[in-house]
Amino acid sequence: MDTVALFNDKLTKQETDRITKYMVGMKKRGGTNVENSLDNSYRSCCVRHRPCPVWLNSILSKLVDIKGCRFDHMQLTHYGVGDHYNTWHTDSEKNGSDAEDARVFTFIIMLSPCIKGGLLQFLDNNDVHSISLKHGDIVVFNSRHAIHRVTAILEGTRRTAVVWAVND
Repeated sequence: MDTVALFNDKLTKQETDRITKYMVGMKKRGGTNVENSLDNSYRSCCVRHRPCPVWLNSILSKLVDIKGCRFDHMQLTHYGVGDHYNTWHTDSEKNGSDAEDARVFTFIIMLSPCIKGGLLQFLDNNDVHSISLKHGDIVVFNSRHAIHRVTAILEGTRRTAVVWAVND
């Protein structure tokens, strides 16, 4: 799968609430595992890593054929006003040697969309495509090929869970 697939309303409020409970205490620049560059130019948000629940793996595995892959941990992100992932990037490098380079598919689950901003954008032959995700939506893409970013949050809070299917 080299394209982006959007699955609307895939998770119920109860299911997203089960994931969100792992985010207790996370907030802009004050939660656990804040990942920022020194000048916040490429990424500004709060990140926490947790094991991916088996029930969620079951749901995700029905969306795309992940044959030969297993699910990795779950990354929970909390973006407040002004936060972003401004740099265009892929989630793995095709011939890279880092642990992240085992990523084959990226699943982004919208737990709480912000009010304004926070668009997931993809770059395709110099064309920018924006996706505004709603609560319970899941977007899936090829980790090695899909160049993407998250625009700045202008109003509200954006919370997501990101899960990767990896090939060891």
